Amino acid sequence: MKNEIKIRKKRFLAILLVMLIVLKSLPPISVRAEAVYDLAELYEMSEYPVLNPGDTLSNSGETSCVISYYDYGEYGEELISNRIDQGMSHTVFDYPGNLPDGVEFSGWLISYIYASGGVIESVNLEATITIQGTEISDSLYNTILDAETVLYHGTDSYTISYYNQDGSELGEMVQIDANIPYKVIDYPSTIPEGSTFAGWQVSYIYVSGGSGTLNLTAQFELKQYTIKFVNENGEELKRCELTYGEIPTYSGKTPVKEATAPFYASTASFCAEDHDC
Repeated sequence: MKNEIKIRKKRFLAILLVMLIVLKSLPPISVRAEAVYDLAELYEMSEYPVLNPGDTLSNSGETSCVISYYDYGEYGEELISNRIDQGMSHTVFDYPGNLPDGVEFSGWLISYIYASGGVIESVNLEATITIQGTEISDSLYNTILDAETVLYHGTDSYTISYYNQDGSELGEMVQIDANIPYKVIDYPSTIPEGSTFAGWQVSYIYVSGGSGTLNLTAQFELKQYTIKFVNENGEELKRCELTYGEIPTYSGKTPVKEATAPFYASTASFCAEDHDC
């Protein structure tokens, strides 16, 4: 009985030691503590903090206060609003919609606080985002952009125009506001025969004074083909890589066909083996 207890203790200690080793090897977990802000104190701050989902806004004023949430962008529309009664609090919402590819929600910027007689009556919160994409700059000139590349400009709005290689315009211009991501389209027309779409070349770019222009010209590559010359018995005699439009030619070992019947071939005629031609 005593031996059995000792064995159990040793097993328990061994398991405990393994657990401690595993826990020690794990990276530290960073847990953000939700912040609590009183509206009256926020109003007095020289610089407002960015609020995160889960933060708390408390209303210690003498009247209720309306919290309005707005979408990101210069003309972001109102997403949702909530009223905080006197002496009550409000938990900051998460972003309520779906974000496009390449965009991450970064929190709520306090864009406006309205107070009357020292009493906070309304607070506007504007969504802020982080864009994972390519920022428009002069360095993009002549580069090739893949379809679905995410473009943006932090401070200026701009127009994007798509062109064929012959200079003809593809569709209408696209107007993009500052700090709004835009995904480059795929080629919208029929690809020339024997070609593949290779992307959009930045053929013109100009960004200054709050607005800019970006012209994208379609680029194509001729298809590549592998041509194999194979004997009847499966032996590969020659292989060559050709571009669409090129004509394959053969120079090499003369193909040979094995006899499949009791006849032999002559340049003049065919004769049976048992026949004197």
